[in-house]
Amino acid sequence: MYRLYMKTGMVSLLAAAFIMAFSWLWAAPDTKGTKFWLAFPGSYFASPKAGKNLYLYITSDTSTTGNVYIPALFFNQNFSVNAGETTVVELPGACELRSPNTIESRGIRVTAGAPVTVYGMSKDVTISDAFLGMPVTALGTEYFIPVSYTHLTLPTKRIV
Repeated sequence: MYRLYMKTGMVSLLAAAFIMAFSWLWAAPDTKGTKFWLAFPGSYFASPKAGKNLYLYITSDTSTTGNVYIPALFFNQNFSVNAGETTVVELPGACELRSPNTIESRGIRVTAGAPVTVYGMSKDVTISDAFLGMPVTALGTEYFIPVSYTHLTLPTKRIV
């Protein structure tokens, strides 16, 4: 009986060691990084008369500087963020993606000297949207895009 407990204990110990040693394989990607490629999807329900306000919220554990660049719009803005604080960068409304099921050159590149976290916010009079940006290091090369259809006749949006 003692040997059975010893074998069971040894197997449990080896299983726990294996899981701990390879747990990084199942870990979620980190949202901190030094390089991001982002985009703002257009909204179907935005007010046609009001101007849309697009913002990037950039935060970091350490003080750092960086740059926001939109090649298609020749938009280039430097930023600095203090440790534990958030810096807001206002973007031109023209960087929003406008046409469904087409390729548009409105990508936003964010680079920083130290790891940062980037959030996007789209504010309008009638609707607001937000997203958490994933750094390039967390992205892969193969994507599965789940698409849902609603009762509305509007096409679904996806950004890769």
